[in-house]
Amino acid sequence: MSLDDFQLYFSSGFCLLLAIGILVDKFFFKSRIANLSYKSMKYLIAILAVIFIISYVYLRLNLVH
Repeated sequence: MSLDDFQLYFSSGFCLLLAIGILVDKFFFKSRIANLSYKSMKYLIAILAVIFIISYVYLRLNLVH
């Protein structure tokens, strides 16, 4: 596995873990992140999901060639 593949795995995994962490924090611990409005929370998770999908698709296309 090359360094580029590792960076893609790391960035996509990090985005996924960050989104899961925000959801867990929002619904279970009600901490500071929960003070964000629901709309901004949706946008934040949507941005993280888009980054994850783009990096995952790029990685898959890269491995096919």
